[in-house]
Amino acid sequence: MSVANAKQYVEDGQIKVLAVINERTDPFAPDFPTAKSQGVDISFPLVFTVYGPPAMDEAVVSAFEKVLAAMKADPEFSAALEKGAQVPAVRGPAETAGFLAKELEFVKSLMGGE
Repeated sequence: MSVANAKQYVEDGQIKVLAVINERTDPFAPDFPTAKSQGVDISFPLVFTVYGPPAMDEAVVSAFEKVLAAMKADPEFSAALEKGAQVPAVRGPAETAGFLAKELEFVKSLMGGE
């Protein structure tokens, strides 16, 4: 359940949050403890990623990077994300590839290292 959805149930007294599965305390729900603060060193952040074909033209990649950077800098976009309790984190292609590789290795380790 997302933080945005959980908040309404917490406020109504219908649920108690045991942990948020993020590295850091969520800025939109600072009272929700992280799994790490509860002694479980695990993180599964909610990530939205833009994908393209493996041989995508660099000009197209560059155009996407510019659009995503402009979105992140746009106050209206930031406000819309805040309504959904989302924090923007824009990564370029190399950083995204590294992040996804790290996540894949972590998931593989949970499944016995296949």
